[in-house]
Amino acid sequence: MNPVERPSARAVVTTTDWEVLLIHHRDPASGRRLWVTPGGGIEPGEDPREAIRRELREETGLEHAPDGPLVWTRRVTFPWSGTTVISVESYFWCPVARFDAHPADLADDDERASYLGTRWWTLNALAAPHGAWIAPSGLAALLRSLRDDGPPPAPIDAGE
Repeated sequence: MNPVERPSARAVVTTTDWEVLLIHHRDPASGRRLWVTPGGGIEPGEDPREAIRRELREETGLEHAPDGPLVWTRRVTFPWSGTTVISVESYFWCPVARFDAHPADLADDDERASYLGTRWWTLNALAAPHGAWIAPSGLAALLRSLRDDGPPPAPIDAGE
């Protein structure tokens, strides 16, 4: 099966206490579970920032996401729902006040089947051994750098 390339926009949603919002998903084909930042595929003709606003509304209920800076990029290949996906990701920083995140309008049956919920993670919880698969794998270090140094002058590679 040929891989499918998918441009994606992801939101690094943080509070002033540096909690980060992650979405818990389960691959419908393999059952593998993972935690990722809110976001997803950019629809044809859609701007990445428009995609972030749409995805945040759908996945978390956040209606008015800030237009934060592009801070990271990532290109990663992984299996999902029986397909090999090449995800070309742009991560935008969205600092917000903590809110009760819940899905408002998941796009389709596949998305509803894979969505398991949300959680606010502290930097310490991300860095501690927890047995959860989190993407990108170096998220705690990336967030610490963002907290300590502010947004980079150009997006940095977020790794795997």
